[in-house]
Amino acid sequence: MAYKLAYAPGFARDLDDALDHILTVLQNPIAARALVDKLERAVLTVQRFPLASPPYPSQKARPLPYYRVQVGNYAAFYVVRGDTVEFRRFLYARSDLPARLEE
Repeated sequence: MAYKLAYAPGFARDLDDALDHILTVLQNPIAARALVDKLERAVLTVQRFPLASPPYPSQKARPLPYYRVQVGNYAAFYVVRGDTVEFRRFLYARSDLPARLEE
């Protein structure tokens, strides 16, 4: 079963920030394209098997558990609601992820 996909505004904002940093600060359009390609592959895998990973341990009580998929140097966080996978955050994996998820 392929789940439906949804993207929260925070995910879109995080992705835009990451790509903007790679394109403007690092000036590396090849790396930006590679990140988008990795993200597309990760999304397709999660869409088919969203519960394959254990829930991400959260410091905050949440109505739905967060799951994490690694995308290069970034972590994409998502929840599963019925037949829908909703991507909520896209964060640099070496940042303080628990603190960033509270933002």
